[in-house]
Amino acid sequence: MEDLLQHFSDPFIMDIKMGTRTFLESEVSNSTLRKDLYEKMIKIDPSEPTAQENEDKAITKLRYMQFREKGSTTSTLGFRIQAMRVPGKPPVTDLQKVKTKEQAKLVKRCQEIRRKFEKSDFFKHQMEVIGSSLLLLFDRSNEANVWMIDFAKTRLLDKSTPVTHRAPWAIGNHEDGYLTGLDNLIQLA
Repeated sequence: MEDLLQHFSDPFIMDIKMGTRTFLESEVSNSTLRKDLYEKMIKIDPSEPTAQENEDKAITKLRYMQFREKGSTTSTLGFRIQAMRVPGKPPVTDLQKVKTKEQAKLVKRCQEIRRKFEKSDFFKHQMEVIGSSLLLLFDRSNEANVWMIDFAKTRLLDKSTPVTHRAPWAIGNHEDGYLTGLDNLIQLA
């Protein structure tokens, strides 16, 4: 473990969740209807549920996860700004509605991370990277850096399941969209 804040003085911090999918494929197979997820959905957007979902007053976990990702840049750009902190202020965590390229910001080093990711045997073809983030830190002394963090849902795939990290996800292909997100962040710079 490394204290990533050790070289920074009261930094700006941004946590960017990477990928076009932030849930594991194993979470897709559960077809149980859940009232709690329906309630969360209608709290965010009462017009979102289908007539059947309104009648059931429940949705599946997959439906909720896809709804959540559709409401942010996750599904369209392959990343979403999860949280940020400005010096002297409490963290801002209600950023999951940030949806356009114009609203998103980028700090340096993403191109280097992309190059290393594409060359890495660890990530290149047989690693599903779900729920990982980029942590961006910078301060007034012009100290700045970006790290890949949060690998709890990263899974090694068998050799018969190569992934590009850019292809669209379909159940069973394990595509995660991590490089799609990096490509779009870099394009925004």
